[in-house]
Amino acid sequence: MTQTASANETTLSNPGFESGDLKGWTTTGTAFDGSVTDDPGWGWGCCFNQQGSYHLWGFAAGGDAATGTVTSEPFTLTGTGMVSALVSGGRNENDLYAALTTLDGTVLHKATGTDDEAYRRVTWDAREHLGKQLRITLVDKATGGWGHINLDDVRVGTDPAPDPSQRGLAAHWDFAEGQGTTTREKISQAADPISYVFNDAQYKPDSAPLWRPKNEADGVLSGALLFDGYSTWVTRAAAQTQLPTDGLTVEAWVAPRAFEWGDDGKPSAVVNQQDKAAKRGFSLGVGRHGRWQFGIGTGDAWYETTVPKPAALAAGKWAHLSAVFAPSEGAIRLFLNGEQVAQSSVPSTARLAKADVPLIIGRHNQPAIINGTFAVNMFNGLIDEVKIHNSALTPGVGQGRPPEGRADLRGRHHPQGPDGDGPLPVRR
Repeated sequence: MTQTASANETTLSNPGFESGDLKGWTTTGTAFDGSVTDDPGWGWGCCFNQQGSYHLWGFAAGGDAATGTVTSEPFTLTGTGMVSALVSGGRNENDLYAALTTLDGTVLHKATGTDDEAYRRVTWDAREHLGKQLRITLVDKATGGWGHINLDDVRVGTDPAPDPSQRGLAAHWDFAEGQGTTTREKISQAADPISYVFNDAQYKPDSAPLWRPKNEADGVLSGALLFDGYSTWVTRAAAQTQLPTDGLTVEAWVAPRAFEWGDDGKPSAVVNQQDKAAKRGFSLGVGRHGRWQFGIGTGDAWYETTVPKPAALAAGKWAHLSAVFAPSEGAIRLFLNGEQVAQSSVPSTARLAKADVPLIIGRHNQPAIINGTFAVNMFNGLIDEVKIHNSALTPGVGQGRPPEGRADLRGRHHPQGPDGDGPLPVRR
């Protein structure tokens, strides 16, 4: 048994196991004894993406067969009333989970893994328990494959209270800055760099990427970023991206200026984190003549769905794209402006296999290179309100209904060019 701190402490003394052991935590069984490690990967793969050096890997000591619990010292909930932790490992809501509990063990909130060793942050809104003493408990009653769970970086009262509009989102870029060379992802609050040819110019003064001027009449779509089709893209490091594996929804507003030929059979990416050759990751992109598509890799297969010609995009016009990966329903579904336009089948056992490459908006992860110099398969036009949801949204829920102020795009003015000098060119 490890040492337990006194109940009058208000903070966790070892929230991320940086002591290299289980100081401040108490164990039962054998699942977690000796499980604190500084390993960055699990031998046959990488990476955990732990915070700091150490973390609690539930497989390290007894493999999947061992069972037990590990429980934190008591802490008094203060600050914002939010409690969060990095959680990974097997998926089993009944027998394998991290929990926020009262001192008598009553479970207030809990979260299981996603059959993936890479950590994702789980956040619990416990504001109704402000001032009370609580604990964190990790429970492992599972003995089969993926019968382990991992924990790191418990935070008490420091994470901001949730914005109701961000609930269920893994990532959200709203491109609200209107200027500058970074854009803030709203869930992590990280500033992601925007590549642009004149960020570091030669033979002329530096100039920022091309932003659409803000216009209050445009509501949520005010201040979109213009992707020039050859030098503009947004990058987020692979380690910063935490995606669900058992279902997700990807959506974006786009107003293309033109469509590429589709060199090497690859689309112009709207948002992607893919290694198609390895059958890993996902991609939402636009192909020749505006026909858009969504692909997802499971490690052993790549599943791709393309919309029919009537659902192709038109240059110079806003459109809302939404792609749903729903293996529990055996389907990939595509929606255009809230209407389903394509569907294909996937096995109910399919799971997203994450690609260890950056998440990129506006540029293909593996673009074709022309004449050994020029990368193509890049989006040309405006992109706004890119969202990745932690689940497969059901039809009619969040499937691209135009947001407030955009109830009907038909008959509206075309989006303005980078200098506000008239509509973007319309493809005839």
